[in-house]
Amino acid sequence: MNRKLTIMLALLLVVSISNILGQINILSGPINGSYNRFADDIVKVMAEKEGIEVVNMPTQGSAANFKFLIDPETKAQVAFIQSDYFSLLKAKDLVENTHKTGSIKVIMPLAKEQIHLFTRKSNNITRLQDLDNQRLGVGTDDQSSSFTAEIIRKRSKVNWYPNKLNYDKMLKKIYSGNLEAGLIVGSAPLAMLDIDPQIMVDELVLIDLNDFNGWAENYENDVIKADEYPWLDKDIETFSLRTLLIVNMDKISGDEEKTIEAIKAGIAKNIEYLKADGHPRWSTVKVTQEATPAQLPAAAPSTQQ
Repeated sequence: MNRKLTIMLALLLVVSISNILGQINILSGPINGSYNRFADDIVKVMAEKEGIEVVNMPTQGSAANFKFLIDPETKAQVAFIQSDYFSLLKAKDLVENTHKTGSIKVIMPLAKEQIHLFTRKSNNITRLQDLDNQRLGVGTDDQSSSFTAEIIRKRSKVNWYPNKLNYDKMLKKIYSGNLEAGLIVGSAPLAMLDIDPQIMVDELVLIDLNDFNGWAENYENDVIKADEYPWLDKDIETFSLRTLLIVNMDKISGDEEKTIEAIKAGIAKNIEYLKADGHPRWSTVKVTQEATPAQLPAAAPSTQQ
């Protein structure tokens, strides 16, 4: 078989697979957040390497993603969610005898998300305990950071005053003196904290975190490296959780399930490409076993959303 014919057959196979495996939408997160970047990376690698159409659907955050995912009136099927928030939802189902998470399946765990606790240097806050009776920005109810902050507050017994507001307003409130600090969970480096130190009126600092009262027992030890933010002058000890890619099995067809399995296999197959060209925290994704291509469905599923 000559080279030109081989290339033509390969291109035909890619087009055929693309036509068979219909479009899948992924609910990601805020435009400037790490979820949006990860979704863009998946969209790119699936299109370029696997011939699968994936669409990134930005949202307010992973808590909003879950609401859309379980709402029978929406066509949302696949989304990102924080692992600690998903565990909280499953525990709530057990306590309240509800079944909101019953049809939710984890497609695969993805990158680590670090807990970022930040403040102005002039506030003289150097540890979590210093936030007692202080005002802390934690994100909105649509953003899982607010739930992580509440888990930490209850377990650590450090009683700050949570202020629920969008991430983009958090820094402004801190610099205007209306908040003492902010807490955001996300895969470093976060776009909103990628600030030129020369334009800072007051130096921004990240707070080292340590476990006490067992608040961090369900989180992983982690480090935010000094070179991840232009204003950071040392490594920061913190904790992390995992981004999960999830699907509502009650809202997909058999053919769509095979498409999702093909996306999972495609991520595993192209993980080195994602590490090289995608978000830096693809380096923390663990592919535990060789993914096998999903059996292709007989016809393209209808997934208009």
